[in-house]
Amino acid sequence: MGLNPIVIGDTGYMFELDRFSLECLSRHDPVKEFSVHCQSSHPLLDQETGYTYNIGISIFSGAKWNVLKFPPAASKNAKDAIKKCEILTTFPCRNKTLISWLHSFGMSKNYLICIDQPSYFNAAKVISSIFAKGICPKDMNEWKPEHKNRFYFVHKQTGKVVKTEILSKEAFFFYHFLNCFEVGDNLIVDVFCMPNFNLVENQTIENLRTGYKARDKDSPTLQRFVIPLIATDIRKCSESVPNLITGFNTTARAYKVDNKIVLESEILSDTRMEFSSINRKFLGNPLRFVWCSGAFAVSLHHHKIFKFDIETKDILCWQAKENQFVVLK
Repeated sequence: MGLNPIVIGDTGYMFELDRFSLECLSRHDPVKEFSVHCQSSHPLLDQETGYTYNIGISIFSGAKWNVLKFPPAASKNAKDAIKKCEILTTFPCRNKTLISWLHSFGMSKNYLICIDQPSYFNAAKVISSIFAKGICPKDMNEWKPEHKNRFYFVHKQTGKVVKTEILSKEAFFFYHFLNCFEVGDNLIVDVFCMPNFNLVENQTIENLRTGYKARDKDSPTLQRFVIPLIATDIRKCSESVPNLITGFNTTARAYKVDNKIVLESEILSDTRMEFSSINRKFLGNPLRFVWCSGAFAVSLHHHKIFKFDIETKDILCWQAKENQFVVLK
């Protein structure tokens, strides 16, 4: 007997749907169920253990990250599954009053990875919006690129959080992780990165109605960050070493500055793409092929579907043309 699907959005509300009619059977408030105020829209299933993980943020007594762990699917309904959820760990956000935009996170064999990005919801504005009308999420958002992006990783078995401060050299905004995996003593994190917040800004109703077109340079590219696991103990990292990454072929860099680890990414492809689809059996393992759609910008990459070979960097493109698809190299 099959189980009904549970769907979730960025607000964290969980909806149980009838698997045949898609009728909503129940709605569950994350504040009441887990004391978290938002959750990732993309929970991840551990193929080896059957556990499902998600990341949430709570704002009571200061913003905190929460790691949720659901047992293997043996529940009869959403209420039963939620009841069996446990909070694996909780740890503070880097700013108590600024809530990072949370949409997705990553998972490797041993770690869960979340990124505190410099696109924030101001907690004071969020609270004031409860008593005001005509305010949308964008009105509560603040883009602070000077903060860069902070990478957190948590051990899946113990819930232990690596305390080392790991920052990107350049700030970026993102919606989606592609994949995370471990090779030797390195944790590889692949993310679709945007250089600024413009793509969201350009999607206002006013801009859409006037036909404003997003710019290609503001659209996402697939980038790779490599975190040397030696960074779990910052004392073992030397500032005299120009690149702490060893045993993995990449142009990405990781180095120590002022007791912090700074990451420079490798751009895997200049093609502006997003909304990836992969073989889920390879989640948390090295991945070769990924299917994506072209980015929002009306440009070279618009209205296209891509098959990207991460190993060779070759890309196949299907482009809509007179109700047919043309394969391009």
